[in-house]
Amino acid sequence: MDIDQDDFVVEKVIKISCGRFVKGMMLGIVLILILGGCQKVNKNEDAELISKAKATAVKHMKDKYGLDVEITDAKKMPTYVVYKVNFKGNVLGREEQTFGISVDYKTQETSNFLYSPELKTVLMEKGYKPRE
Repeated sequence: MDIDQDDFVVEKVIKISCGRFVKGMMLGIVLILILGGCQKVNKNEDAELISKAKATAVKHMKDKYGLDVEITDAKKMPTYVVYKVNFKGNVLGREEQTFGISVDYKTQETSNFLYSPELKTVLMEKGYKPRE
């Protein structure tokens, strides 16, 4: 069997191409692993931010309205939108007395307090004048 120089060059090019492909795949896998690890760090940071903001929301409801509450849902807003966590919850033992409140996780200031009609009645009985 005769092997000419052109056949050898084609074989060598294919080997080089395969080598680049394998290197590219390895780089891709490394990047996926790194980015996956970064997401885990961000989730841990988010959990810490949410936990601190949750404590602020619960304390605010106790200090301002004298209510013991539980948080039933938390959602951190994207940082490019706003530095807030939105919470939903209810008065302990009173699932119909629901509320929503936002906490700025950089300043720990509360805002956007929303409440159900049932909670509005309780607040009015305590002497608070909820906004209309």
